[in-house]
Amino acid sequence: MTFTPVPVLRNGQLERLAQDCPGFSDEEERLIHDDRKTIFIAGASAASQGRAAYCLGDKGERVWLPNCLTCFLNRIDITTQQYERFDPREMLIVHTTSINGECWSYRTGCDSHAASSLLSCIKAMSPAQLAERVQLTLVPKGRATFINMSTISSDQTGYCRVRVPDADVGRKLGYSEQLDIISHFHLSQTKAQAALTATPAVAAELEPTPVEAEVIEAMAKPKRPRRKSKAPAERQV
Repeated sequence: MTFTPVPVLRNGQLERLAQDCPGFSDEEERLIHDDRKTIFIAGASAASQGRAAYCLGDKGERVWLPNCLTCFLNRIDITTQQYERFDPREMLIVHTTSINGECWSYRTGCDSHAASSLLSCIKAMSPAQLAERVQLTLVPKGRATFINMSTISSDQTGYCRVRVPDADVGRKLGYSEQLDIISHFHLSQTKAQAALTATPAVAAELEPTPVEAEVIEAMAKPKRPRRKSKAPAERQV
C-alpha cells in the first residue's frame, strides 16, 4: 500500500497517521470535495465583475463562476446550517449535472430571493420540461440575486425562458409552499425515471385463422395452362 505517514507523538509514544491512501477518505476530505463542487450564491460586486456565485478553490479562495449553467436538475434538498455563534438557518441545495458530466450543487438560503425565484420557475414547468436539460441564469439586482430558468425547445435548437405568473414574480415563498414545490419536483422526477425503465408492452401475436381443408387442397393443385386457339386458315378461291 502506498501512503504518506505523518508522525504523531501521543503519551510519549510515536504513532503515525496514514494520508493519501488510495480508496480511503475521511470526513474532512469529503467536506473539502463537497465545498469545491458547491456553488454559493451571493450578491455581485465590483471584484466579481457582475458574477453572483462562487466556489472555493484549493486554498480556500473564492472562485467566481459564470452566471449561466446548462444542466439537468437531479435533486432538491433543504438542510439546516448550524453555526457556532448564530442561529441555525435553513438552506436550499439544488443538485445538478452539467452537460459535460460535472456535478454542481447550488446553495442558498431558503428565505432568499434566489430560492423563491428558482422554485417559482419549477412550479410553472411541466414534468416533461423538468426531465429535460435547462439553463439556470443568476440575475443580480442590488444586494439580491434572482434565478431565471430556460427550458430546451421542442426541436432541441434553443432555450425558451420559463414564464412565471405575475402573482409570483418577486414574491418570497413560504416554507410550506416551498416544500410543496419540492415534493412536486421529486414526484415528477420519479415518474420520469419509471417511464424510462418501464418494460415496453409486447404486442400480442396474431392467431392464425383456421382454413378449411377444401381450400387448402384447391390451392395445392397445380393450375393447367390454357392453350391458345389457332385462327382458321382462309380458303383460296
